[in-house]
Amino acid sequence: MPLILLDFAADMKVLLNDELLRLGYQPTTGDIGDIARTFFNVMHRRISLGPRMLHHAQGLSYPAKLEKGFEDLKKKMETGGDLNPHLSRKLVDQEYSDMLLNDWGIHHFHLGFVAPGQRLSGGTQDLLFAHVTPSDIYLLGIYDHKSFARRSLIGTMHYNWPELLEKVRVRGIEDVDFDPDETQIATLRKKGVQVVLRLGKGLCFFPLGGGYSLSGISTDVVRSADEVLIKLRQVEDFIRKNGYWIIANESKVTNKTLQFNLVKWGKVWAVKEHFTGIEVALGASN
Repeated sequence: MPLILLDFAADMKVLLNDELLRLGYQPTTGDIGDIARTFFNVMHRRISLGPRMLHHAQGLSYPAKLEKGFEDLKKKMETGGDLNPHLSRKLVDQEYSDMLLNDWGIHHFHLGFVAPGQRLSGGTQDLLFAHVTPSDIYLLGIYDHKSFARRSLIGTMHYNWPELLEKVRVRGIEDVDFDPDETQIATLRKKGVQVVLRLGKGLCFFPLGGGYSLSGISTDVVRSADEVLIKLRQVEDFIRKNGYWIIANESKVTNKTLQFNLVKWGKVWAVKEHFTGIEVALGASN
């Protein structure tokens, strides 16, 4: 039986770095875990293309000077335009952790114009804060750059759309011993410490954004990277055990070795055998 050669971790490094390059980022080094976490951190902060339904918080207002920028951005949101140029100026830093997003699941948008060929829009002092899902965007308010720990952001979300917070509501607790103010929230984020937020009696909530580790990286990012690495090991084990029989079923095997490379991952994983050129789809990922 032929010797089976493969290094899917090395292949995955190439695939992830190719995707980072396509998005305008630099290839990253390190082991596959480091690269996977960098990749998913980038994807966690970016907003996928696609039209979304807009929901306005009651009382949302803005200065007249921001009207055009606000209306143009809303049109992009509704029609599926690229929203990423309007996000944090740190979007171009692939290692940056957005603590507001990681904590409360809230993006902030600049309301400036996107010049041709530029990755980012013009920056504005006032920002639009919003909660984004694959199908909807909930517009919370327009505030300045000192508002990233503004407790009323979560309060506005609960007042207008309480159903959004139900999944992170702490059950069976009426109150908490420590209820941080905005200065304390900002300080705790810098230290990688997360807390339950209290909006009122019986209204205590875990982080809507999923939370973060001591390093600040999103726990959702870590989970996504871990899940992919587990799947990667499963695919490697499967090909080591079954690669010969899969190829032999399609073609006469004459080589003393079979060399497999990972060529696709995500919704569908696929490997390709080098000498025969046979590509094998391994089905949908969980």
